[in-house]
Amino acid sequence: MPKTTRSSTGSSSRSSKSKSRSSGNSSTRSASSKSRETRERSRDMEDSIASNDHFNIIELLLLDHTYLKDCIDVLKDEEEETKVKMKYAKGFLDALEKHSTGEKKALYAPLQEVEDLRSHILESIIEHGIVDDKVKKLSKKLTSARSLDEEMEAELKVLAEIVEHHVEEEEDELFPKMRKDIDAEILNQMGYQFMVLRQFTEKDLEDAPELIDEMEMVSQEAIPVKNFMNVTHEYFTSQY
Repeated sequence: MPKTTRSSTGSSSRSSKSKSRSSGNSSTRSASSKSRETRERSRDMEDSIASNDHFNIIELLLLDHTYLKDCIDVLKDEEEETKVKMKYAKGFLDALEKHSTGEKKALYAPLQEVEDLRSHILESIIEHGIVDDKVKKLSKKLTSARSLDEEMEAELKVLAEIVEHHVEEEEDELFPKMRKDIDAEILNQMGYQFMVLRQFTEKDLEDAPELIDEMEMVSQEAIPVKNFMNVTHEYFTSQY
């Protein structure tokens, strides 16, 4: 009888271990399957973004430029009322700060790898440094100001002129080269990065309703920005 008991116990133990291994293998296969499905969904999403021309970074930058130029016209107008300039100044500074954040990382960082554009990009980065500094100082002043004094009005006008020159150079020199030399899919991937970093609001996109679907994707950051940053970096280092 003791032998029978030990044999029964051993059999039960082996059966339990077998079931445990079977369960473990099943869990591993399930986890592996889910991981594979996640990677496939991620690749599909990346392909969808790369093929979606609504993400084209040039068009997104031009969208920002349109608003900035509207503000520039007001801030440079000697005849415009101070209270109107005050209203536009706040929007101008806010848009500039967000635009600069996205542009430096999504546009300038990868384009520094392009030899033909490097000097232009370095100049743009320096200009951005000047603009960013002025934006911070003026934003602080505006926060505590009830209206614009002559000095603030003059500072805003100078800033507007600097930005105007910067925008014109990009539109006349940089963007045509980008359209000609850079693959459309890369421009779309760069645009996705810009949208995530720039953080457009629905109000920012009132004149671009076609971007609402893209906004939902960006707000969830469906694909981490670093994924595309790696891709664009590899593209520019290998191509140029």
